Parts: sequence; C-alpha cells; structure tokens
Amino acid sequence: MNEILVAGMGKSGEWAVRLALDNGFFCYVYDDRDLTMQGELPEDLVSDERVEIVENIDETLLSKVNKTVISPGFGPAHPVREMAGKVGQQLISEIEFASGYCKGRVFAVTGSNGKTTVTGLTAHILETAGFPAVPCGNFGTAFSKAVLETGGKGDFVVELSSFQLEHVKEFRPDFAALLNLTPDHLDRYPEVDEYYVAKMAMFRNMDEKTPALLNGDDRITAAYERFFPPNTKWIGQDIDSFVQIVPDALVYRGKKLISLAETRLRGLHNLYNAGFCAGMCLLGGVSPEKVREGIISFHPIPHRLENVGEKRGIQFYNDSKATNFDSVVKALSSFSAIHWIAGGRFKGGDFGELAEAGKGRVIGAYFIGESASRFMKNLGGSFPCRISETLEQAVSDAWRAAKPGEVILLAPGCSSYDQFKNYEIRGDRFREIANAINN
Repeated sequence: MNEILVAGMGKSGEWAVRLALDNGFFCYVYDDRDLTMQGELPEDLVSDERVEIVENIDETLLSKVNKTVISPGFGPAHPVREMAGKVGQQLISEIEFASGYCKGRVFAVTGSNGKTTVTGLTAHILETAGFPAVPCGNFGTAFSKAVLETGGKGDFVVELSSFQLEHVKEFRPDFAALLNLTPDHLDRYPEVDEYYVAKMAMFRNMDEKTPALLNGDDRITAAYERFFPPNTKWIGQDIDSFVQIVPDALVYRGKKLISLAETRLRGLHNLYNAGFCAGMCLLGGVSPEKVREGIISFHPIPHRLENVGEKRGIQFYNDSKATNFDSVVKALSSFSAIHWIAGGRFKGGDFGELAEAGKGRVIGAYFIGESASRFMKNLGGSFPCRISETLEQAVSDAWRAAKPGEVILLAPGCSSYDQFKNYEIRGDRFREIANAINN
C-alpha cells in the first residue's frame, strides 16, 4: 500500500487525506496543534485504521512515505520543510496532489488582487453556459474536495495563492489567468521578488495548447516576461488585446461585449476582473452572448466591495478582503465621497499611495486595531482622520459624520488577526453593525 504524509490538517489537508484514502493510500497526518485532542480531527478519520496521527515528524518517516503534502500555512522556516530538504523528500501542495486525480478542465487564477471575484465569476459564467463548474482552491472549497465529490469530472476554477504555488511540480492548468502583481505577504517573503516568482509557478508546465491571460497594463507583470508561457494573450487597453478594456466596457473582436453599468460590479478593477473572466470563458468555448449573460446575472462575492445596505441615503460597502494597500487604492477609486474605515494587523505598504488615492475622495478616515496609530501618523495630514480603535466605534463615528449621498467603506488594508479570526468574520461584523443602525 502506498503511504502519504499530510502535514497540516486544515481544510485542504483534511480533504487531501480523504482523496488519498479514496485512492488507496495509508495516511500519516500531522499538525502543529495536538490532533489527539477531542474535536481536532474529524471522528471518522480518527477511527479509520488507514489513518495514523503522528505527533512528531522525523527523517525516517519522511524517507519512507511515497508523497508528502505540505500545508500552505507552513512557511519556509517550518521544521518539516527544513527536514524534507535534508532527506531529499519532495514536498507537494494539496493543489498538486488533487490535480493528479482531476480528469476535467482546470481554469487557474492567481494574482495579488481580484482572485476570488474572478474565480467565482468565471465559474458562474461557465455554469450559465451549461458547463458544470466548481470554484475551488483558495476560494474556500479545497481542490481535493471538489475532485473527490465530482469524480474529477467537469470544469474546476481554481484560485491559487502564492503559498499554494510554492510546491507545485507537474500541475498544468488548461487555462490560466495572472491578474496583477502588487507587493503583499512581506511577512513571509523577505524580498518581494520571491513573492512574484512564486506566482509564476502556475505557468511552469504550460505550452502552446494551454493559453494564459495576463494583464497588459500591469507594469510589474511585464517585468517577469521570462516566465510567460508560449501561448500568452492579453487583457488590457491595447487595441490588439484578446479582450480590450475601454472606458467602462469590454470589447471582444472589435465589438462591445458588455458595459460595466449593465453589471452589479463597481470600479475599474472589476472591469479588468470581468475581462479576465470573459477571456477564459471565451477560450473555453463559451459564446460571447453567454459570457455577457453570465456577467450580468452575477452577484458580487461577500467582502469584495459588497454593498451591505443603505440608511438615510448613506451606502455601506464591505471590502473586508482588501487586506493590502493596492486593494484599498482600488476601493477608494470606486467612490467619490467616502468615510473610510481602515486598520488591523499591518502587512506593509506605501502610505503615500493611500494618501494619493484618498485625495478629494475621503471625507473622513477612522482607524482601528493594532495599526491605528501607524495609519494616523502617516495619513493624518492628508484628510480628516481619527483613531476609533474598534470596528463598532468606527462605524458609529462614521455614521454620525456621514451625509446622504456619501459612502461608509470598510477597506482595512490590513489582515484581521489582531481583532478577528479572519476577514470574513470582520466583514460579517461590519454588516451586522450597519444593519443594526436605526434611521
């Protein structure tokens, strides 16, 4: 019997184990937390004789197993990664493992911003056009789960983070989209170039038969031309782009495909996102008419510039997923009169970009969390600012100051981990507070 070690038992690790069991593996499972504690591992896996919990990983175990699936959360300095290097054990990601059992088409999506929207919208367009499609990967559903539950058949739109791409070896998507590159995850990568290069692993095995879409207007992307696959197409403002971006609309083969005003999406960044979705689906055999129909019927994904309500003519927008400064710049550019809530656990970034983006748009800024003082120090001279500390207080402060026609926008520019377990809980809390306000 083949043996596999799954190191890291989050959701992707759990489903890698389930997929491995379904394919005849004996599974060793490990996590930094104690998996023997009640509730740490699903009961059916605890009782399965083909699953063994290991409390420590040593060189002997790494040397004997056929495969080792490593959690994307285990960074470069994690002992498992260092030990595997010593014994010559090749680590693979859950994405790599699941792809080996995937019989359908893979639409791969990566980039610094917009991945989840593009993943969800691409799957929606495919479904609208009659192609069974599952959004998965970093989107929320593990790729292994999607493959296991579908028998590997159908279309899979796989959102990929740089962490997941660090350990792909033979992964070969049928279609791929690199949306953009901006500095991020500098707490993991000592040099930003390492982060960008990690993204390029998506292209490693692509050839003339597997087209890739790139952003023709992204300066940083252009600097990594040496990694581009042979069948590269462009989304951008150039007239020769596969899907052209013109003011407030997409153009395909010289004809307007759709205008942004016909959709529920806001902002230039979402026009680019829609362009990538249209491009991948057109390449995948969807007609322009069905692409248009899918984009029009799509509802924005929660926490991505999501309108969560209106009170007294004041709109509330939840962009809790805006965890880096580039995402915030795009959010700020989508409105003209903003009460902006920002802060959390700082990940790095250029405050000058935020100051410029907020000029003439931000009426008031309200800073929360660990980085509140840092935001205040760097932006206090750019527009009216105050430290509100908590999300509840920030919404209250913004509500008292806002007037009809203005927007209260949560776009933190930081991770949530100082005050919330994840960005979803932070966004949900913002929605709850907004909905609880009395007119």
